[in-house]
Amino acid sequence: MPGFKHPCRYCNQLNPPESKVCPFCGKVNPVGPLRCPKCQNPIQKGWKTCSGCGLSLEISC
Repeated sequence: MPGFKHPCRYCNQLNPPESKVCPFCGKVNPVGPLRCPKCQNPIQKGWKTCSGCGLSLEISC
């Protein structure tokens, strides 16, 4: 039995709970927790570095 659909954090379209990529906007990890791009450790919005690997999460212009 499939699970409930969840809104994509980027475009708000409904995605199956096991989605790895949003079929509407193409963003990775649309319904799961935010993850570090290097080590995949869960991260939170506003963090400056990953607590798992120390990668800087700040984007400079």
